[in-house]
Amino acid sequence: QRLIRDRLLLADADIVCVQEAAGDTFASDFEFLHADGYESVLHKKFRFRCATFYRPSAFKLLSVAHEDRALVAKFASASDPSLALFLANVHLSGGASPDRRLRQVHGVTERVRKWVAADAKKPPPKGRRGSAARRAQEASDAEAAASRRKTEASPPRVIITGDFNSDGNTAVRRLLVDGSVEPEWREPQYNEVELT
Repeated sequence: QRLIRDRLLLADADIVCVQEAAGDTFASDFEFLHADGYESVLHKKFRFRCATFYRPSAFKLLSVAHEDRALVAKFASASDPSLALFLANVHLSGGASPDRRLRQVHGVTERVRKWVAADAKKPPPKGRRGSAARRAQEASDAEAAASRRKTEASPPRVIITGDFNSDGNTAVRRLLVDGSVEPEWREPQYNEVELT
């Protein structure tokens, strides 16, 4: 534990992702990060879980989703709240389960897609037309529209990190690099396993 503590604190990172954190000893295992100013989110399920630590001086946590072997978080930059960061901390299934790993990463990308789509929706104005509340809402909407235009000009910032339990020419890699996996494609090491 001392070596882990020394390495993590030396890195001085704004975000730290850990896999295989024990849920029952999490608080004591990582007390040193909390003492150093980090806040954290721990996956709700599984005996060994993903945990994401972040510095609130750098990021504000906006949303969290507990997906299948993935902890997905949406952050806003503390210095520019219009900049969102989507971070997935994963510990994908091991062994001869390329189909499950692909579903797990697809679930992560779908979660991010839904959050991005929700951000793009404009809420209806509140209050009577011409009222102070309505004018304030319209001013806020104009500000939000400007922020959306800025965000829409660039793709979402997405980081998917962790233990993928695979390497090389895999369906997960194809999905993340190419954006899709053909239904007939098979992983060379598991060529009998259908993926889609």
